[in-house]
Parts: sequence; structure tokens; C-alpha cells
Amino acid sequence: VAQLSKQATTTMSGLPESDSPHQDVSDIFEDEPGPAWADSSDSTLRGIELTNAMEAREDRLVVWTTGLLLGLLNGSASPNGSPCGSRQSVIAGSSGSERSDADSASGRQLHDFMKQISVMYPESPYNNFEHSTVVAMFANKLTKQASVQVQGLTEDDKFFVLANPVAHFAIVLSALVREICRRGDSSNAVAEQNALQKIWDLLSGKDYALLFRTICATSADQELFHYILVECVLTPDLLCSKKRGRGFKRASNALPDPFVNEEDALAVDSEVMALIKLIIQASDIAHALQHWSIFSEWSERLYDQHNESFLVGDTDVNPAQNWYEYNLSFFQNIAIPLAETLRDRSLGEEHLVCALENMQEWQVTGREACAKLFLGKPSIPRKNSLAAETA
Repeated sequence: VAQLSKQATTTMSGLPESDSPHQDVSDIFEDEPGPAWADSSDSTLRGIELTNAMEAREDRLVVWTTGLLLGLLNGSASPNGSPCGSRQSVIAGSSGSERSDADSASGRQLHDFMKQISVMYPESPYNNFEHSTVVAMFANKLTKQASVQVQGLTEDDKFFVLANPVAHFAIVLSALVREICRRGDSSNAVAEQNALQKIWDLLSGKDYALLFRTICATSADQELFHYILVECVLTPDLLCSKKRGRGFKRASNALPDPFVNEEDALAVDSEVMALIKLIIQASDIAHALQHWSIFSEWSERLYDQHNESFLVGDTDVNPAQNWYEYNLSFFQNIAIPLAETLRDRSLGEEHLVCALENMQEWQVTGREACAKLFLGKPSIPRKNSLAAETA
């Protein structure tokens, strides 16, 4: 929080890609004495220290995401450096001290809002707040690359919206919140919309009035922000098996959006929105489009989540039976085609290179990795286990 206060009173810029907030829990305490339970067999103390470490990690992620979003509010991500929303009027019409006070107040509100978002996430191995920050970091990178391409275009060009800091902020924020309502392999359209409505009501409510005005200075800003946020959050998750094979289009039987007005239904050209949705879906599987170590870590977490859903009876599919084939199919049918589309849209060829290398590595070492992954992990549904014990 002290770091945030310092950031909020100065000109913010997004953290560089090298300043990733992700590191091992042990790294949090690398400069501190060893935990009290280091030489103790007391499992209770060990659990307390581990909980404290995880809470410290989450707090650090909240501060990092706050800094990233504050940088977008100040326009550090836009090609022309223009600030987001009412930041323009604040800078133009305020003295230095007033500007600093506004920065501090909106920064505190943004930090508190992100803290609220973090606690909305369930305790899940994969779809959790930490993963949302991975998705947001990748979405920010791709949106930066897209915004660079529109430099030199006029405001009349439909793709010029990609250079709008309000649009950039909406894309990154949607990446941070869109996993909140997901659990395991289920995908409930009503739950998605209810969660989105809750987030919108929270952000636009009185507790974050200054923050909301900072993001959306005008009705046009609010229309753009609202439209992109809704469309991005409700974009299908390609990792959900129920939505595989549907490509990059929303399912035809999806429920109508409960709070998008007809007036703002064309706030963004459909071709531009398709590119934005591509960014979101690519960010969802960012772990597969980066180096092997990142993929292997999050693949194991995804397995744990699928396995947890199987154990509690949410699904009849046992991931241990086809995890090797699952990942191979994922690369062939989702990750690589999507990475090829990113390349074709000039959003980076390195993502395709990583996806191809990761698939090749999985073909060579995947079966051995699966054997190690399954070792020591339960594989019998709990209801079946309880029935056997009763018998």
C-alpha cells in the first residue's frame, strides 16, 4: 500500500513487461528471517504461515494491477500519451497540488476496487486472481502492439479506437474480472452476466464515483467503456470444452445481454471488436503462448482444477485418463491456430514460435510429465469413495 501511495502521487506508467508480479511464494520472504515453523512439526503453525504468505502474495498482485491500471488512466499505454477519460480535463484545468490530490484519491479508490475484485475470486487452482493477472498482462501487451499499428490513422478510421486509452483500460480490466464467475469446466451464461452486473454496479456506485469519473469523463467514454467491457467479459473461453469448436464467435444460443442498450450496440465496429475478442481469447491461454516453464506450471494447475471438479462430481470426465491427448489437442486445435491468427494480424510471431515449441516438448515429454503429475493425487470421486467406505 505504501508503494501504491507513492505511485499515485507521481506520474504513473505501466510496469514494464519484465516487472512481472509472479514469483514463488518463497520469494516474498527472501529478505526476512525463516518462518517460525521452519524447525517445528506443528502443522497448525505451518498452515498459518502459508496462509500469511499467500495473503502477502495476493496483496502484491493487487498493488501491481493497481499500478498497471493507473498507468493506463494516465495514458502511458496510448501512442500519443493522452490520458484516459477525465484525466484530460483534470490535467488541463487543475493546479499541481489539485492534480496530485485527484491522483491520490482515484489511486486509493482503484486499489480498493482491485482488492474487492481479488476477494470475489474463488479458491481455485487455475481460475483465480493470480491467473487473471497473467491474462491481464498478456492482454495489455497485445493491446499495446495493436495500438502502435494505428498510429497515423485519422479519428474517422474504425481501427482508431484501439488508440483510445478508455478502450485499452476496458480491455485490461475485462481480462482481470472475466474469470470471476467460472469454476472448473462449467460455463453458465446467467452466472457470467450476473457477475458482470455486480462488477459494473460496484464500479459505477458511489464508493468509486471519483474513479468512475476518471475513467469515463463523457457519455461517449462511458458508452465505449461499457460496451467493450461487456463484450470482452462475455467472450467465450476456449478452454471450456462446451465451447470448443465454436471458433472466435459467441455461441448462437447465448442469452441476450441484459444491460447493453440498442443505442450503444454499435459503439465499436464489428471487425474491430473481433480483433479485441481475439486479444482476450489469446490472453486466456497466455501460458501456452509463452515459454515452456510457464506452460507447464499453469497446465498442472489446470489439471488440478479439472481433477477437483471430477472428484466432487461436477463432471464425469476423469482428466487423468486423457490429459496427454487433451493438451495435444489443445495445441493443435486452439493454441497454434490462434497464435497463427495473431501473427497474421501483426500482433507478434513469437507467440506462434512458443506454441509450436511447447507442443513439440509435450509430444516428447508429455507422457512422462503426466505420470509425475498423477502421482500421489486422488483419482476416485469423493462420492464413490464415501460409498465404498460405507460398504
